[in-house]
Amino acid sequence: MKGGAFALAMCALAHVAASYSTQTCKNMGYKSACDFGKIGSCSQCGYRLSNVKSTGSSCCFVTSDSCEKLPGDCTFWDCNVNSVCAYAYSTWSACPLCGGTQHRTRSCPDRNPSKVCNFGSTSESRSCGGAGSDKVWSPWGTYGACSASCGTGSKTRTRTCSGDCGSCSGAASQSASCTVGIPKVWSGWSTWSCSTTCGSGTLSSTRACGGGGTCGSCPGSAIRTSTCSYGSPYSWTAWSLWGGCSATCGAGTQSGTRVCVGNCGSSCAGYSIRYQTCTVGTPQAWSGWSGWSACDNQCGAGNQTRARSCAGTCGSCAPAPTSQTQACSVGVPRSWAAWTAWTSCSSTCGAGTVQRTRACVGTCSACAGPSMENKACQLATPHAWTAWTTWGSCSACTVGPGAMNRTRTCAGTCGAVCTGVALQTTNCTGNGRAAAWSAWSAWACNTTCGAGVQTRTHVCETGCGTCAGSSTATKPCAVGLPYAWSTWAAYSTCNASCGTGQYTRTRSCPGDCGPLCPGNSSQTSACSIGSWTPWAAWSNCSASCGPGTATRLRTCTGDCASCAGGPSETHACQKAVPVTWATWGSWSRCATCTVASPRV
Repeated sequence: MKGGAFALAMCALAHVAASYSTQTCKNMGYKSACDFGKIGSCSQCGYRLSNVKSTGSSCCFVTSDSCEKLPGDCTFWDCNVNSVCAYAYSTWSACPLCGGTQHRTRSCPDRNPSKVCNFGSTSESRSCGGAGSDKVWSPWGTYGACSASCGTGSKTRTRTCSGDCGSCSGAASQSASCTVGIPKVWSGWSTWSCSTTCGSGTLSSTRACGGGGTCGSCPGSAIRTSTCSYGSPYSWTAWSLWGGCSATCGAGTQSGTRVCVGNCGSSCAGYSIRYQTCTVGTPQAWSGWSGWSACDNQCGAGNQTRARSCAGTCGSCAPAPTSQTQACSVGVPRSWAAWTAWTSCSSTCGAGTVQRTRACVGTCSACAGPSMENKACQLATPHAWTAWTTWGSCSACTVGPGAMNRTRTCAGTCGAVCTGVALQTTNCTGNGRAAAWSAWSAWACNTTCGAGVQTRTHVCETGCGTCAGSSTATKPCAVGLPYAWSTWAAYSTCNASCGTGQYTRTRSCPGDCGPLCPGNSSQTSACSIGSWTPWAAWSNCSASCGPGTATRLRTCTGDCASCAGGPSETHACQKAVPVTWATWGSWSRCATCTVASPRV
């Protein structure tokens, strides 16, 4: 049977079942209207069809005829008939240990929510008696130990509340008094007794702990005290303020006094006067020398100084200088060393150069002028033609044809020989006039500064024959005075009167033309006249007690005749203040009325 036909058949069967009703599928709220009919093989109580599907209309169909078991244990019913749910109750719950109420429940199958069905109560309750017993007290235990180790105390006994239900009335413990031994007690106080017969003391009284007791201890102290006083014991008063210092400047002494007062006991121990050292101001004394200052010349010889001061607030320092000066030298000023010899000429034939150098020696400043010089040189003259001479006289001394010559010379001492001819001839026409020299040119010096050679020339004018003599004339010349160093002067005397200094020598550069003289115009050299070494440490004071002197020494190196100061210095010192008697204090009070009182 096809699924659709089976569904229609099931629906029809549901409509003809007189004892069951159907609802439209979409209004039921259940799976389908078919849930309410006994259909097919699901006709027994407690079963229904499974896999029911809704068609969305007023009917339904199922996809199979399998059944599913409904929960519970009841017959199938229709809500049109009021019925009592036939499902059984659960077992009763456990009864409480001490009695009470126990419960049981049941549940019913799904109902049609559109119907009102009365199935009765789903739970029940009943009273029950528990299996537990009522709580009761155990018998009292024995009393414990007494709480007191001596005297009256308390002891305790206990009981236990046992059972399951309810509670026990009354206390779980009882206490009773108890006594252990006889507690000790104080005796009466003794008579008061003072600890001294002169001055302040302690008044005391005692008591004993016992009184026939056998245990424990007595509370409180076994002795009581108070103060007592008899007479006024001898004692020192406070020290007076310190008196004035015995010195007006520097170390001295000052004193303070005290008085022994009282009327009983031993006399005061110690002294009635005391001393201490004192100082009035600070005696003036020379401080140590400061370090030497930097040299006042940053290169070469100079001077440096050191100073000291007279410090203090009273007295005065022994006459002595406050500063010292000594010569110093910083480095060696740079100066030119002598020129080296000229080098060989750079060319063996023709023009070349030679060179010489000098070194700038020293550690500070700079050298003026060049460190190198060059000049022209020529070891030999290369062969070369001189200029052509002027044409000579025409060979014809009368009017008519002739010839005239000019020449040149291959001058020099090295190199290749000149190529070409040394004589040239050309035609000429004689004019009947003899050859003659022209006028001399002006003299011309070949230098602009210093010694040189001046030259003048003339030419042999054309004519018959030749001119006798030379075409050139020379003679020495001088232009100005070239600058040049003079010789060094002798060294000066040393510029220091004591210690290290410098010698100096100078030279001049006279002239009026040419380059200035290279190098320095002065040279220095170190010299020493003699100087003091630094002061040694001060010696110990010459006196171990009271005023004395301390000394320090220095030595002279070199010639010290002109050095200021001496080889030693002294100043006042004092290691300790001598003990001396101060003035007498005032007389003390008389100790008795018959014996004279001392003074201290």
